[in-house]
Amino acid sequence: MKPRLIVHVGTDEAGTTYLQQTFRDNYEKLVGQKIWYPKNDDPDIVNDGGKDERQVNHHEYGHHEHGFLGNFLNVGQDGGEKLKNFLAERCSAKDCSTVILSWEKLFTDHRRNYPEFFEKCKDHFDVTTICMMRRPDYFAESYWAQSTKLGNDLQIVPFLNTDDYRKLSEITDNLRRWQGLGSVIAADYEEGKKSGLLEYFNRKAEIPTTVTAVMEIENKTVDPDISANCASALARLREMGRSPDVGAVMSAFKNDRGSLALGSRLRAKLLDDRKDDLIAAKRRYGLEFSDEMPEGEQIDPLEGPSPTALMQAFAAVAAQGAPAGGKRRRQNNTPKGKKKAKQRPHGPGGG
Repeated sequence: MKPRLIVHVGTDEAGTTYLQQTFRDNYEKLVGQKIWYPKNDDPDIVNDGGKDERQVNHHEYGHHEHGFLGNFLNVGQDGGEKLKNFLAERCSAKDCSTVILSWEKLFTDHRRNYPEFFEKCKDHFDVTTICMMRRPDYFAESYWAQSTKLGNDLQIVPFLNTDDYRKLSEITDNLRRWQGLGSVIAADYEEGKKSGLLEYFNRKAEIPTTVTAVMEIENKTVDPDISANCASALARLREMGRSPDVGAVMSAFKNDRGSLALGSRLRAKLLDDRKDDLIAAKRRYGLEFSDEMPEGEQIDPLEGPSPTALMQAFAAVAAQGAPAGGKRRRQNNTPKGKKKAKQRPHGPGGG
């Protein structure tokens, strides 16, 4: 029987970082259960393929997600073969029967054919791709907010017209890309939050309950860490030519957890526009979202921050302070652990 390779591809803002951190934190317990979740700072990975420690430690991704896959991608045509051999050898050496890989870029970056990159792994592994999905309206709001945290300067309505968002919002198209590798599992993030995200993920991925039972699960939040008002204020500041300190502005909104930005009218239209996609996702992948709508939502979309929200943001920017001599210190506008975003709206690296 072939060992299993579980490829977790995201999506954005669907508990990916929480799952990655939990798997990494339980590394030894998982190995004891015959499951290997590689760590980016493992000596095996640091020394593989001629990559030295400096290259890995300076990688743009955190230690919990598998940015080391980029090392194999950059090898060229032989990268897939090298990855297969690397995973097979290390899996056997650790006496494991399952490997779990998790990297959001596999979903967000459409410039490369990542499924083709994993094609060689089928020679040695039974490959399963799992993707945690969100209902289109909730994905739109959370992805817009997170993208704004990373540099987006658009309010939510124009953001919905960007190529980046449109590509990522196509449920069946994105899942279909992975069909050639083996089974594809689509999971509902909202359902997972209700029952416990780790337990839900393991159940959907057919990881034995005995594995979940031995894992230590911290009470970490899996909700978006930036509110709609905060995202709107950041976008407006950038539109005005400002370069706000993201951390400072987020701190000013730390008690604001509101995530709704679409408004009931646009939300209903968005879901109606995606009706065929949702029907196809249910038919092909068994993915069915709740039809429950948020209560107490305003009718119109959030077109910009309220005066109060904008004043909060301005106050946070002013509080950054300036050194003696009057010139404001240059701020690092990128949240810790994240790669600085380009000007165009772009997806986050962690969920």
